[in-house]
Amino acid sequence: MPEPGGKAVNTEGRIIQDGRDASVDIVKGMAILLVVYAHTWPIFRNFYRLFCLQLFLVASGYCTRGRIESPADWQRYMGRRMRALYIPCAVCNGIYALLGGVFLRLGLYTDNPVFLDMTAGWPVPQKLFPVNGIADILRKFVRVILLTDTTQMGTSTWFLITLLAISLLHATVCLAAHGLEPGKKRAVLGGLFLLMAGVAQFVRLPGTAWTFLRCFCYSYLTFLLGVGIREPDLEFLETPLCAALSFALLAVMAPYYYIDLANVYIPGVLPYLAGVLGGWSMLKFIADRLAPRERLSRVWIYLGRHTIPVICLHVLCFKAVTWLYIRVRGLPAIYLASFHIDFDAGEGWKLLYLAAGLGGSLLLAAAWHSLVRCIRQRSVRS
Repeated sequence: MPEPGGKAVNTEGRIIQDGRDASVDIVKGMAILLVVYAHTWPIFRNFYRLFCLQLFLVASGYCTRGRIESPADWQRYMGRRMRALYIPCAVCNGIYALLGGVFLRLGLYTDNPVFLDMTAGWPVPQKLFPVNGIADILRKFVRVILLTDTTQMGTSTWFLITLLAISLLHATVCLAAHGLEPGKKRAVLGGLFLLMAGVAQFVRLPGTAWTFLRCFCYSYLTFLLGVGIREPDLEFLETPLCAALSFALLAVMAPYYYIDLANVYIPGVLPYLAGVLGGWSMLKFIADRLAPRERLSRVWIYLGRHTIPVICLHVLCFKAVTWLYIRVRGLPAIYLASFHIDFDAGEGWKLLYLAAGLGGSLLLAAAWHSLVRCIRQRSVRS
């Protein structure tokens, strides 16, 4: 039945708002805040990194409900995923690539190797993204459009590329298995889950390509975990007892395990899955309690529905805080090339980075959508 505020409760007892599970949007909202804050290298970072980025993969699998039973279904599904993932990734990275020369001239990043010496003691190795002339910029533009390269400002979009590849594989698997009985379909997905876990845990190959493949295996493993925990038998994961035990487990694990999915710094499949399940249980329990409370849930739902702009833009928005920090501390302008932030900054500055990463990204996204609407309205009038 519909409730005030455009909400309804479905047959599973979940709060549905505008056709979406409100609790999942709240989980994504809380997770994106933790992801942006974790990039500032704050206190308790190991705790956040056990689960915060991975929860987006869980949520994506958790919300995969549509049946893919024909090539037309596959095409519609992939069309939606391309619009949601590829277009924002390509647009942002393409713009960053074209502006590469401008960024260099303004000091937003540098090709001066002295910068690497200046930042040698930082907890995350810094990177240089040199651009030599217009031809180099155009080549980089083509590569980022084809999803084979990235830029300093678009490094976080690797996640969108990975999720797009996962969507392609999962849609193809669902299409191939559409004629099977439900039990056999679950067996196929269970077999895939074990295969991804086995490859990620036991196979080791040299080279960068293997790093990408291992990242994909862990990512698809997490996506399939989200598909599986939607089963009614696993509803105990969202109970108060399980949420409390999950928090305790994460607190115990944090001093001993560090997880970085982007660089595939993962100690093993079992601690990885324990962190993901613990994070999901803890945040989903909180989200289920917030979902019926419209005033408390509104901000989290908004954040959860606008995670892609934050992923694409937060590193760029960090630069404004880095510039301010440089001016206040009297540091060399070359520090604007820092990736992601100036790690020597105190916790107060890191909270400012968090505010810029979230608020700045949402403002830029709103301005972009307003520009697109104005262009469309003018084209219709003409």
